[in-house]
Amino acid sequence: MPLDQSPNDNSAAARDADTAHFCDQALTDLRKHDQRAGSKLYQYALQIYLADCGPLINRIATGVTVTDHAQVRRAAHSLKSNSLLVGALKVGECARCIEAHAEQDAAVSPSLVTELVRLSGLANKEITRRLLNPSPQH
Repeated sequence: MPLDQSPNDNSAAARDADTAHFCDQALTDLRKHDQRAGSKLYQYALQIYLADCGPLINRIATGVTVTDHAQVRRAAHSLKSNSLLVGALKVGECARCIEAHAEQDAAVSPSLVTELVRLSGLANKEITRRLLNPSPQH
């Protein structure tokens, strides 16, 4: 979201900015399956992501603070994989970068963790919107 835009702005521009961080093409087949079968696997996948995202980010932040590269790597890898699965591409890319630093036993900048938190907020907002309004055009 642009810095000059209010987080409570419900305009089309605000939604477009949030959506730019999210692409659920990866879940298209699952959504189509749900429409045919009447199941709710698409919604379930998004709910699981929302439930796991915060704890994974906390493990990354804690690992960065105590310099536990293995913890950071494992949590970042999980967050990267989960994010890419649901289409939170920017979160996945940021987690990939953190994972790469941890794999090399390199320090992860706290600003990178801050950026991860910001991006996950955008993705989680979009996922929540999709859960509340599960229309087929998503």
